[in-house]
Amino acid sequence: MPQPVRVHVLGRDLVVERPWASAPRVLADGAELPRDRFGRYRLAASDGERVVTTSFDWRGLLPVLEVGDERVPLDRPLPRGAWLLLAPLLLLSLAGGGAGAGLGVGAAWAAARQLRRATTPARGWAGALCAVAGAVLLYVAVVALLRAVF
Repeated sequence: MPQPVRVHVLGRDLVVERPWASAPRVLADGAELPRDRFGRYRLAASDGERVVTTSFDWRGLLPVLEVGDERVPLDRPLPRGAWLLLAPLLLLSLAGGGAGAGLGVGAAWAAARQLRRATTPARGWAGALCAVAGAVLLYVAVVALLRAVF
C-alpha cells in the first residue's frame, strides 16, 4: 500500500492517502476535508474556500493535487530525458493494437516507477530500459505467435 503524501498548501499541512487511486482521501489535522454538495473537497483559506481536486499529469506521469490555482505533484517527477526512453512505448501503444496498448501502458508505468524509486540514477535507467525492452520483445513474440497460428 502506498504511503500517504504530505503537502503544504495555502499555509495548511495536508495528507493525501492513496495518491494514485481514482479518488484519494485528503486530510487536514487528521480529519478528512469537508465536501460540498457535489462531493468535492473544500479547503478554508484566509481569503475564502477553495476546491480541492486531484488530476493526472500526463507529461510527468504522476498525480497532482489542485487547490484553487495551485498544483502540487504527489510523487517525484520523472528525470530529464525520460520521454526519450518512453517514446517507443508510445509508438507501441498507438500502432500495436490492443496487445501493444496493454504492453505499452504497462511498461510505461513500470519504467516510470523504476525511474522514480531506484536508489541510484543508473539503476533507475537500467530498470526502465529493461521494462521498455521487455515490452517490445514480448510484443514481437506475441505478433510472431499470432502470425504462425493464423
